[in-house]
Amino acid sequence: MAEKFKNIKGMSMNDMMKESSSKMYPGVYVSEGDIPEIDSWEVGKEYVLEVKVKMTSKDEYADGRDTNARLEIIAYNYEAEEDEDPSTPKMSTSDGYMPK
Repeated sequence: MAEKFKNIKGMSMNDMMKESSSKMYPGVYVSEGDIPEIDSWEVGKEYVLEVKVKMTSKDEYADGRDTNARLEIIAYNYEAEEDEDPSTPKMSTSDGYMPK
């Protein structure tokens, strides 16, 4: 796993809309089919997920705007922290319902 992670600065809504000071961070949407571990994760808790990405496009601007890129996650590595129990049993019913 990577030794050191670089924080993402985020972009304030004020920068985008000139109305708010809350920060927005780049987001990633995944399904349990892609990363099965998310099923046992909790909303609001932070996790360390190492990803391998492929850059599929890049936009560079001569007028000084930030460069943008589209990245596809093609592989990942996740190791449970010491305080997590990766063997927590998952419950499901025959119809696929997963009680929380």
